[in-house]
Amino acid sequence: REQVSAQKAKEASDAKEGGALDDENDNDKASTTGEDGKNDGGNADQEDEPAETTLGNLSSVDLALKEQITLAKKAYGAYHAAAILCKRDFTLWVRAADMALHISDLHHDAMSKSTEGNFEMQRAERRRWIIEARNDYQTADNLKAPGIDVPAKLASLLMELGLLSEALTLMTDLKNRVAVSGGRSEFDGSYKGWILYSNLMLRIGHECVKWNAGDQSNDVYMFRRWLRKWSKIFDWQERRIQALGRALEAAAGSMCTKSVIVWLKKRAARESEASESKTEEGTDVAKDSELLNNRKQKELDDFDKTTVDLELPEGSEQAKERENAREALVESFETDKLVETITEDTIEDATQYSWDTTQSELPLAASARTVSSIAADLMLSLLDIQLYEGARLVGEAVSNYLRERAKRSDARKKARMRFRAQQEEPVSIFAFQNTEYDNVGDTRDWSDEELISDDDEFDDEERGEIMDSFFRKGILPPNLLLMYGLSIMGLGGRDFLAAKCVESVQMLEMETLDWLTSVEADAREPNAEDHWQYFLISKKGDFGRTRGFAIVADVFRALGKEEKYLSTLL
Repeated sequence: REQVSAQKAKEASDAKEGGALDDENDNDKASTTGEDGKNDGGNADQEDEPAETTLGNLSSVDLALKEQITLAKKAYGAYHAAAILCKRDFTLWVRAADMALHISDLHHDAMSKSTEGNFEMQRAERRRWIIEARNDYQTADNLKAPGIDVPAKLASLLMELGLLSEALTLMTDLKNRVAVSGGRSEFDGSYKGWILYSNLMLRIGHECVKWNAGDQSNDVYMFRRWLRKWSKIFDWQERRIQALGRALEAAAGSMCTKSVIVWLKKRAARESEASESKTEEGTDVAKDSELLNNRKQKELDDFDKTTVDLELPEGSEQAKERENAREALVESFETDKLVETITEDTIEDATQYSWDTTQSELPLAASARTVSSIAADLMLSLLDIQLYEGARLVGEAVSNYLRERAKRSDARKKARMRFRAQQEEPVSIFAFQNTEYDNVGDTRDWSDEELISDDDEFDDEERGEIMDSFFRKGILPPNLLLMYGLSIMGLGGRDFLAAKCVESVQMLEMETLDWLTSVEADAREPNAEDHWQYFLISKKGDFGRTRGFAIVADVFRALGKEEKYLSTLL
């Protein structure tokens, strides 16, 4: 703060001196303009043009945002230098990577405030800092950081950079880790990890769909080789369903989702037996090599640009380590073929579905909002490929989860009432004569259960009463109730109940105008990112009334029951 205030004071004094000089220059220019106004006027206009920087000019990016980016870069330089000095401390590399991500977020904010000419520059800066964060996370992962947080962050950045084959290799290694104690692995019990894996499957599926449709615009060398071999046989939909099922189990607990897990295990066994090993090779090697060379040069340029931003003293240990890192980056380009071979071998292993039948049960770990979001994505994926039995089981699992949450809330309320009653009773001097000091009996019999993020909402008098009434009956949210009704309709036999559930589409909120313009296309041609956003929206289970009617129409068309239920919906 002292440095910022001193810098501002210095800028203010410079502005005053500059103002006095400008007055003198204006007088000189006025005198010279009378003699030769054309040439001097042109030079004056050139002197007034602001210098271009990586942050853009003042007209396109706020001054406060510029200062935040400058300070964030200084903080990144401090973390990065400290990480180089303490080579074995992975936490410093993680902090440096987190700060690099923060810088990329600031450049993302600058993109929304930039003019058209400055927009692309801000996008390039954002990508450069994402690459720097990826490199730091990679270094922390090489230091064997405990847990799955660092590899998961690294995988998410690889996904954002479009390096999907590397991300798939990393995530496959994570989910195949064996727990040390013989129970569930950390990844197996993490619903966030399984959600990340399902998002990776969705992103790979989008690229496979584009590639098979003839759109070969993907410019990542490694992934182009992967697409050429696996795009037609990689069953991303099945893997995403399996991943969302595991995420639902980790979030809602094994007891509530037992029927879903059994159904998914049986389906996984069938799919594993029916899987075929077919590969297709292409011959467009020259284009792949050109793309690879372009990527190498771009990464080297970004690395050198970041080195300049760090302003390391020449000849210092940090500068030497930076030079060594650049040499290592150049050497890594020579091992791309080896990495490609390893990646393809890993993909062959990843095509197998495996469920451990001796796994221990998982407890409730996520809020009702998180469980509903996971279940909505899973039910919509099942309805897309007409697996109505699985969608019905998912809806019943969420209903069981809601009832279990109501029981937990009752237990916590009873425990609090007993504790308050004991506090109000008169205490005798002989009350604790034959008891241990720390033993409070069963007043804390609910403390062994981990608190969930929305437990405090149950404690609220008004909101908790409403939630309790819905949870106790296991009433599903409108979007889940709609898809549950469609699954019953697909199975047949309970048309009246199915029609009543489908009528819940009227309970969904109507989309606003922002929903129609959620993907910024303006007047330009849609790019690859726009196509991905459209594809993502079509696969998400969190939807409004307009999208709900579209889903109903799709299921009716698949079942051939448009005329039968049309009057009911109208």
